[in-house]
Amino acid sequence: MYKKEGINCAYIEFQNNQPCVDLIEKKPIGLLPVLDELCLLGRKTDTDATYLTQINNHHRGKTKHFGVSRFAAKDTFIVKHFAGDVVYAVDGFMQKNSDKLLPDLESAMLDSKSPFIQNIFKIGKADALATATRARGQSNAGRVGTAQPTTIGYKFKNQLAGLYEDILSTNPHYIRCVKPNGNKAALDFSNSMVMEQLKCNGTLEMVRIRREGYPMREAWEDLWKHVLKFEYWKESHVGKDSNNIPESCENVFKKALPSGYYQVANSGKVFLKHDTFEELALWKKNINCVFIQTRFRCWNGRRKWRLLRRRIRSLQRAVGGFMVRAKFKKEVKKVSEVFNTTTQHNTRNTITTNRNSR
Repeated sequence: MYKKEGINCAYIEFQNNQPCVDLIEKKPIGLLPVLDELCLLGRKTDTDATYLTQINNHHRGKTKHFGVSRFAAKDTFIVKHFAGDVVYAVDGFMQKNSDKLLPDLESAMLDSKSPFIQNIFKIGKADALATATRARGQSNAGRVGTAQPTTIGYKFKNQLAGLYEDILSTNPHYIRCVKPNGNKAALDFSNSMVMEQLKCNGTLEMVRIRREGYPMREAWEDLWKHVLKFEYWKESHVGKDSNNIPESCENVFKKALPSGYYQVANSGKVFLKHDTFEELALWKKNINCVFIQTRFRCWNGRRKWRLLRRRIRSLQRAVGGFMVRAKFKKEVKKVSEVFNTTTQHNTRNTITTNRNSR
């Protein structure tokens, strides 16, 4: 889908399970096709050991998902699934896979007086018929007349293919069920057991891929409604009533989102990271925090300036009063000295005049 929409997703790394699937079911040397072939031939010389020898010759040392344990029994092999390595014992594989049921026994069960037993065999016969019909539909014209095996593996493969077709034709929703403990007790959670299940069923891997990919796909109009609702356009200096919604919305994203958080698809939709709206909200909060900090610092600066101005004015008044008083004292001293000098001079003139008059 990403390639079809022109989305760059080369950086997303995920574990491809297709080689393991091919090991199990790909013709002609997959584990199930080889088993079906031996069962279809029905040779008396073909045994479980024959099957083990053939798959060892085909896959041992050639496929990384196939192996043999040095410590397990000789009639075993290992398939390295996504959830982990599983050891399979081939004892009874041929017999169990043949799923042979004599026609007389099947007829007797269908003629049973028990409705329950009749229903079981009717359902089984209907499923087998549907499986065979689907298999014939998938076969090419040159193989229409080829006999198809009726083995367990063949039925399982076709039923799985039918389930896959049904899933593709619908919009499925999955519920992951996790077993909390091995004691079947309420309110008892085993951390190691739960974590192991989350790893084995691919939940953690799915969450990682979801975080790295673009799970949200929105139209420009829906994103613009979100931008208007939370007023992101104000901080981006974009017109609220803009006619070019894609350009205006993209200008907001360029200023608000880190690089790689969105890509525009060929269909015109916008592919977004799962936490895009959280990033937008965080960007809005950061801008609001900066705004609040600016206003607080401005208020605090004004408060400090006013306090400093009052102190300076008080200091100026004190210094001014001190200087005026000092100057006044100096002037008073000068006047006092002049007054004393003048008084002494007048006194001397008066004494001198009195002496001369005598």
